[in-house]
Amino acid sequence: MQSSDFDPENARSWRLTKAAIFALIGVGAVVWLILDQREASRQQQLPQTGTAVQGKVTDFESKRGGQHLTVSYEFALDGTTHRIDRRRVGDFNGLAKGGSVTVWIDPADPRRCVIRNELSHVRFGWTPYLYGGAIVTMMALAALQARKVLQPPRAGDDE
Repeated sequence: MQSSDFDPENARSWRLTKAAIFALIGVGAVVWLILDQREASRQQQLPQTGTAVQGKVTDFESKRGGQHLTVSYEFALDGTTHRIDRRRVGDFNGLAKGGSVTVWIDPADPRRCVIRNELSHVRFGWTPYLYGGAIVTMMALAALQARKVLQPPRAGDDE
């Protein structure tokens, strides 16, 4: 490629496209974290605002060397049995297959329920906020770095 073939506008356009894609991915991740944390907050409130019923643990499994723990359970409400499959939990403390478990439910929507072990999952701690902060920080740093590259040179500026 000869220096006369170089098109600075095409290079700038490609840089703008990459910056837009990066921004969309970052904003999407932050929006997902916000929505997930709103739902997690609603789940955390169920032990105070919901109705406690006795349920039964039907299964639990550990994957990836104990880093992905899930539990399945069922409970009866108004004569209807509700089965909850593979909910992520932070630990299996106090759980036994076929054993009883306290389930806090939203009577208006029994599928919105939680057990104590679910509340110990990292989703309910500070980890999502730390990830969100890291994403926002990286986006801000990338924007600062890209700002000079993406701005067209002003008349009289020496490059």
